[in-house]
Amino acid sequence: PVNKDIVIELYGSNADEENINRELVTRMKSDNQQPKVPKPGCQTVGYITHITLTGDFFIQIRGPGLERLQEIMMDINSHFSQKTSGSEILSRPSIGTICCAKYMNDGLWYRAKVTHEMTEINKFEVEFVDYGNLAVISNFHIRKPKAVSEKVVSLPFQAIKCRVIGLSEKHFEEFEKINDFVKDLDYVMIETVQLNEIPLVRILVPDGDNDLLDFVDWSIKMLTAENKKTLIEESAMSSQMDALIINQKNVNVKYELDQILNMIPNIQQNIFEGYVQAAENPYKFLVIPTSRWNDYQDMLINLLNLYENQKAEEGLQFKVGDMCAVYRSEDELWHRGIIKSTKMCENFQNEEFVVSFPDVSLKMQITSKKNIRSLETQFKKIPFFAVECSLGDIEPISSERWCRETSEHFIDSILFNSFQVKILSRDLNLNTLNVLLHGTSENNEHYIVNENLVLSGSAKYKT
Repeated sequence: PVNKDIVIELYGSNADEENINRELVTRMKSDNQQPKVPKPGCQTVGYITHITLTGDFFIQIRGPGLERLQEIMMDINSHFSQKTSGSEILSRPSIGTICCAKYMNDGLWYRAKVTHEMTEINKFEVEFVDYGNLAVISNFHIRKPKAVSEKVVSLPFQAIKCRVIGLSEKHFEEFEKINDFVKDLDYVMIETVQLNEIPLVRILVPDGDNDLLDFVDWSIKMLTAENKKTLIEESAMSSQMDALIINQKNVNVKYELDQILNMIPNIQQNIFEGYVQAAENPYKFLVIPTSRWNDYQDMLINLLNLYENQKAEEGLQFKVGDMCAVYRSEDELWHRGIIKSTKMCENFQNEEFVVSFPDVSLKMQITSKKNIRSLETQFKKIPFFAVECSLGDIEPISSERWCRETSEHFIDSILFNSFQVKILSRDLNLNTLNVLLHGTSENNEHYIVNENLVLSGSAKYKT
């Protein structure tokens, strides 16, 4: 008799008749892509991706899983670098949802998991599951992973949380600096000391041609180096527009008020819950009533769906006062905008316009014509969502203008937070509300923003 291998295919007995052979191959590949620390006493090559302030290290292990992650990362960023369909946005994600999320520090998209819903409206904390770091982002930067590919969710998470032997609490205060140093490393050697729920490891860092330094020794060496180059450079992109000064003498700011007056929010109640959308100083900030917040989010999604793939019409002309659909690169969304000027300032091209965004911002923006579309009538009928407000009953302590420090502190304390807004008076000429802002602290204590500015010595009550 001749011995021959018999090849068989197994199928499940359920209605789908699942191919068991194919399922086993898939599971074997998945197991092979699951990152694992080596056995105690053994070493492997890996990467430090993140260090927390409490001493947790997140590492990646070099192997098939990491290679597959690089392919998935390319697919994710290729897909979401294009203008995305509104149906791909997870507008109300639940805790534990696996998603694709944008990390604002580098502008790239990563696999992530929703870990917490913030008190700020439509802000969520996510964990980047292949790296270990957390970030708080807008729901508009949380997308459905299967919009890219089923493979995005099939790959096991590549970050492993571990503890490093030899580190103590005295090192924790330096972890923020050490995190910066780690970004310059090509790789590290990881040796398992003890297999626990959170593995205990020793990390060896290449130092020179052939040397390996224990991570603790290496970090001390880096911290004490006098001429260590700063590895993180603050991006100046966000401040370029703020630094731009428009010569008002050269800008025609007259616009057709009749077209816009009916769009101003009509706040009937004297007390309402509101969300601070933008702020410049205590006399100038935007509030969206929380009762209208979901309608605002729905409008943004509808604008995105309508204009994401719509090409600019050739020969279409815009004039001062026109309400248009305008793409904002800051949040990668389409908004309603008003053309404030068609006569450009010096050094601006003819195809650029000065535009305001009454729903989202207090600042005007220089916008290219290629980012402007004719606004559909349905969106022109919806009143603006944000109302301009000013803190009432107080004034700057020493001059007519708020100082920079006070304005910055004020912005930090109210921006993207919810308050109870009490209207003290209405300025019909400026279409603004003079208000008291009532807030609740993290300790559940009530406070009034106006009063806090007086108590801090930054403001005084009007006489």
